[in-house]
Amino acid sequence: MLKCGRPPPVGGRGLLRVVAIAVTTLVGSCDSPTEPLALIPDVRHAVVGAAADALDARGRFRLPPVERSGSTPVISIEDAGALGAGYISTFVTNPNVITPAGLTSIRRVIEDAHGSVIEWNSLEPDDRIAYYAESPYEPFPDSVPDLVARYFGPFYLVPFYLDDDQPVSIAVAAARIDAWVDTRGIVHLSTPSGNEFLAQGVLRGAESRVPPWPEQAVLAVFSATGARTMEIPTLLKPGERWAPQGARWRLVLDRPITVERAADRELVTTDTIYLGVWIGPGVDGGARYGLHWYVARRDQPESEVITYRVRNGLPGAGEYRSYLASFRPGMPVHFDFVVPVR
Repeated sequence: MLKCGRPPPVGGRGLLRVVAIAVTTLVGSCDSPTEPLALIPDVRHAVVGAAADALDARGRFRLPPVERSGSTPVISIEDAGALGAGYISTFVTNPNVITPAGLTSIRRVIEDAHGSVIEWNSLEPDDRIAYYAESPYEPFPDSVPDLVARYFGPFYLVPFYLDDDQPVSIAVAAARIDAWVDTRGIVHLSTPSGNEFLAQGVLRGAESRVPPWPEQAVLAVFSATGARTMEIPTLLKPGERWAPQGARWRLVLDRPITVERAADRELVTTDTIYLGVWIGPGVDGGARYGLHWYVARRDQPESEVITYRVRNGLPGAGEYRSYLASFRPGMPVHFDFVVPVR
């Protein structure tokens, strides 16, 4: 589990303010969270039932903490936030990180995706710290390497902001990760093997957060259909080999709505809808990072064969193995793009 070190001073040697803010405010017992972001909308008029009961005084969701993914323990949201901030200071802004010749630095990859240079020393965390994206896969046994289990397992999505823009989303593995952040804000991995972090630059001026705020998803459905959300939104990691940042909010509505499947224009009536960011061309060839609607595909698999390589210590060599991964009941894996019918 992650250990909490003494936060670095603002402006300390070799440290940027993002680390001071995030480690000071996000590590479990170190300090209290920052003030809530004023941009998160009030959704009291768009929810009923359990969803309404989960709102705070400002009309925004109090998302429940998560302790397990199936039978597997997961790290806390505070630990995820500290690791997300630590990732930036360790692998993105750290002047001691050397990018091998012929490769592009992580910082450059993120900034290219964002579309501009990022003011890393001005980043602010989300007041909710992180968003937990549940995996549709059953927990993997210990015989499956950690890097494989992490990739297919649950993630926390840790967003950082510059005013009303979000330049970057850091996905932090929620299970089978043993790490700590030292007093300089640097991440240490006890047994680094891969897929502990997945970073995604967010296109500047994108119309949606990554992930979208649950309030954004709720208001989108209410505005388009008049249907209210009746259960607390849950974020599901897609099972189609997408990045964790493509996770979708599952909304259970107070009445069925009609949507049109984009692939064949067939009408579908459902009281459960999924909203998430499509990181790539939209169904109409439009802008990236738009908020898209989905329904679970009719036929869902019960399992999937996952093939991976176990290295034997020699460069480029290793043994290929397969594992039959089961999907969790009631957790959709495949989705179809849809649009609301007005």
